[in-house]
Amino acid sequence: MIEKWGAKLAGSDFDLSDWREELKEPFDPYVELISRDNDRLNVLWSKEFVNLETADEVRQRAIGLIHQLNGIMYLQRRCQPLVFGGSARLVDGKVLVDHFVELPSATIRMRGNAIMVQIVRDGVVQPPPPPVKSTAQTLLETAGGDDVVADIFGYISSAIDWYDLYKVIELCESKLGGEHSLGIAVGGKAKPWKAAKTTANFFRHARAYRPETLMPFGEAKDVVLSIVRLIL
Repeated sequence: MIEKWGAKLAGSDFDLSDWREELKEPFDPYVELISRDNDRLNVLWSKEFVNLETADEVRQRAIGLIHQLNGIMYLQRRCQPLVFGGSARLVDGKVLVDHFVELPSATIRMRGNAIMVQIVRDGVVQPPPPPVKSTAQTLLETAGGDDVVADIFGYISSAIDWYDLYKVIELCESKLGGEHSLGIAVGGKAKPWKAAKTTANFFRHARAYRPETLMPFGEAKDVVLSIVRLIL
């Protein structure tokens, strides 16, 4: 009997490690590293998979969930996208996987490691603080009740050209009720936001107004990400 369903994650070890650090029990969703024979599985467990009956149902639900989490994790830690690697099921205490091959492009990256620090007060080691829901888990919860926010996360990690970046810009303005309302909300960042928007609009439309100064794509994306962090 299947006790619960999950999704095997595939991607860079660096990004998988970041997902495990950000998405922990007892909150939803969480990633568990499971050793199995000579293999190590990174499995995403979520309430989204409850009551599903087949591996294909899990695959369809997981792809959308991972897509949103890719945007959130890019926003939080600049992670590269992970992909769905198979439907995992817990049966009699063992994790079995129906594999699907869908590997992301490889990149060379470096990361630091977190260090566990003990808190000592009056010579006594204090117990660790209780677990708290991570920012990523909180943001995903917000996206669950807001289609615009869900779409913002869906576009962020895959925004590698001006078209997708402009879509994120439009969604942010929609979230706050228009360009004017967003400008008021972000204060001093309204000017770089406008520069990023007009540059994106120029590059996505051949005959659009050409700004006097064109903002580089990387800089424009950083501006957009800073506004997303500010308004969500």
